[in-house]
Amino acid sequence: MINWCIQIPLEGKSLPEDSEEMKALETYSIYMYRGFKLKPGDNEKAYPSIKVESGPGYP
Repeated sequence: MINWCIQIPLEGKSLPEDSEEMKALETYSIYMYRGFKLKPGDNEKAYPSIKVESGPGYP
């Protein structure tokens, strides 16, 4: 999911899965969402303050 976010919306180059940068981003995302149940595809209900965009790169 991290590489998708880098490649599609940001049009960047993906990170190797075993790189220090990827490990840091994974650790940060786990830390930031501790205590929250993630519901992929249902974020508007789970997190009403987050607005989901539409268009290229968005399902």
